[in-house]
Amino acid sequence: MSGLDSRIWDSSYVLPDYNGGSIVNLMASIARGQNACGGRYESLNLLGPEQVAQHRQVSLIVVDGLGYDFLLEHRQIAPTLASHTLGSMTSVFPSTTAAAIGTFLTGVAPVEHGLTGWYVYMRELAAVLAVLPGFGRSGAAHYHGRIDVGELLGTTPFVARLDGDTHMVAPRSIANAPFNRAHLHKSDLHVYDTLQEMFQLTAAAIAGPEQRYTYTYWPDLDHTGHMQGMGSGATLALLADLEREFVRFLDAIQGTDTLVLLTADHGHINSNAERTFLLNDYPEIQQHLRLPLCGEPRAAYAYVNAGAEDAFLDSIACSFGDALTVRPSQTILAEGWLGPGDPHPSLESRVGDFVLIPEDDRMVRDWLPVERSFPLQSAHGGLSNAEMLVPLVVAESG
Repeated sequence: MSGLDSRIWDSSYVLPDYNGGSIVNLMASIARGQNACGGRYESLNLLGPEQVAQHRQVSLIVVDGLGYDFLLEHRQIAPTLASHTLGSMTSVFPSTTAAAIGTFLTGVAPVEHGLTGWYVYMRELAAVLAVLPGFGRSGAAHYHGRIDVGELLGTTPFVARLDGDTHMVAPRSIANAPFNRAHLHKSDLHVYDTLQEMFQLTAAAIAGPEQRYTYTYWPDLDHTGHMQGMGSGATLALLADLEREFVRFLDAIQGTDTLVLLTADHGHINSNAERTFLLNDYPEIQQHLRLPLCGEPRAAYAYVNAGAEDAFLDSIACSFGDALTVRPSQTILAEGWLGPGDPHPSLESRVGDFVLIPEDDRMVRDWLPVERSFPLQSAHGGLSNAEMLVPLVVAESG
């Protein structure tokens, strides 16, 4: 394969379409539509900057885990959301919260912001961290008062480009987390406890005659999907709640000249413990690793001991056969999976030596002795349609 000329790499993989079809292109359209720099990225094919510019206000609502396929499959539960869906966009690679929220909050692809998955090897701290909450997986480091998280990550907030008022609406659980505050910049922060309050605060942030940009984030659908599965009654009940509150929100903001854009960071694929390769059960593989797995269960970065590369690949092939695809990390960078642009200074150290991509609905995981294992009923990070495609829901208030 050469470059990313086509969204489809083969019959089962969906690659990010950074040439006008991904969430980073949405951010470019928003920036240009608000008279700001769109950077190196093309505007989104589905929604050009001229459409954004027709409105004084832009409200971007990110529903964690709301896949395009999932929404259309359950359109009877969410008819308004489905009827306002303009089409699908791809997420970034990996199709996960850290990488995609990193794109929403910076306006650039993972190659530039350097957030390569939930677990990231931070060479600067000699530790593996869950990069959003900032707790350590391997090594003693974590975010604390002595660390300037913005300086550590080396990212520039998207809202720094915008001249108008900016607002962030975030759940109490993460609103004042160091990662969130590092990307707040000049935005007013609005903290909510319930979905109803989230939409009420978003509507209140929109009120006013000035040009405004509001970013709103809701994590509950993703969390429940992980724990109970995307087809569970609890997850579908949350989708129904989202539909109800979205309709109320649209009624509340009539007359504000707002362009409402609701989308997601990624979708989900259902899985379970029986479909998981647990590397703790394969000491012949683990002996070749110098760090625990990083990234995601659906796209894991393997850090291999120097000189053990061939033995590692042989062990993977003998244990998993065609059920696990292995790609050299340098290859996916060269092929543009993480996007075009100037690589983040720490990018190569954050993608390991190889990327492990389980086939079908499988996952690959490991556990450290100090960790409490927990099962997942759905996952993301990989290259399936269910994980990679997210909806673009568009509504306009007069």
